Amino acid sequence: MKNIIVLMIALFLLLILSLTGCHGSQPVQPGASGEGTGTQSGGEDEGPAQGKPAGVLEFASLSRGIEGTLKDKARYVLKDEEEFKKIWQNISPVRGLPEIDFDNNMVIAVFMGEKPTGGYEIEIKTVYEYEDRIAVNIVETEPGEEDIVTQALTYPYHIIILEKSEKDVVFEVVE
Repeated sequence: MKNIIVLMIALFLLLILSLTGCHGSQPVQPGASGEGTGTQSGGEDEGPAQGKPAGVLEFASLSRGIEGTLKDKARYVLKDEEEFKKIWQNISPVRGLPEIDFDNNMVIAVFMGEKPTGGYEIEIKTVYEYEDRIAVNIVETEPGEEDIVTQALTYPYHIIILEKSEKDVVFEVVE
């Protein structure tokens, strides 16, 4: 009886984890839900942004979860549909591609790469606009030694949409 209860709890947790980040394929605009050429940022994150930001940019979360397939850490700035399709296939080959107006918007995607267990997360917390650049603040979470986690490979990611800009985009991991 105890084994059945443990199995049911494990299945319930897997169901919840698999549903994380599921969204429909409807047109999305920046700021709608709080959060051309694709360019992959270098593997290293930039240091703290220098200077005072001109403001905080609104963005909408397109998808966030752990079921991606990119094995390596990556950061992307996507400004056209073709590049966006390639990246979207890494997280949801069966889910429809969201409609994005790339004339006015761009997509930013961040991936933690392959992780050995559950408990890892990545989230774009804030996007700051500076005079000469846009700074994307990312929070990466790892499980603690005593945390009970899913014993399966995970691929944490977060994808957002925001108003298009020609400024350079830098990524900063923050606490």
